[in-house]
Amino acid sequence: MKIRVGVAGVGHRGLGLTRILAAMEDVALVALADLDAPRLQRAAREFKVDRTFAYLGQMLDSVRLDAVLILTPDLAHHPQTLRSLAAGVHVLVEKPLAVSTGQCDSMIAAAGRRPSARGAQQGAILFFHFPPG
Repeated sequence: MKIRVGVAGVGHRGLGLTRILAAMEDVALVALADLDAPRLQRAAREFKVDRTFAYLGQMLDSVRLDAVLILTPDLAHHPQTLRSLAAGVHVLVEKPLAVSTGQCDSMIAAAGRRPSARGAQQGAILFFHFPPG
């Protein structure tokens, strides 16, 4: 059974991690979200993903996901993580987790309230320095 993953943010870092995800046998990359329409369409073609959205909320409302990767600008991490947890999906957030300790605290609290044991994880992406393989 494959893990159904959506990616929010397909900029430089987002593309790098999405390439790694796409190569994993147990991952089904099922949706992408990005505000930059041309960049989003290029990524959709590269990864053969037919479900694309301008906004993460649209993706969460339209596609059944097991997990979402939030690879968007820092200011978006807090609201996007809260929205994703509310949708019942696991969350990996690129660093920094948020822009204030108060936002981090609310994200941690929201992850702890999920009865399905979904959670949020901060990711420090090091594949630019240590590529897999």
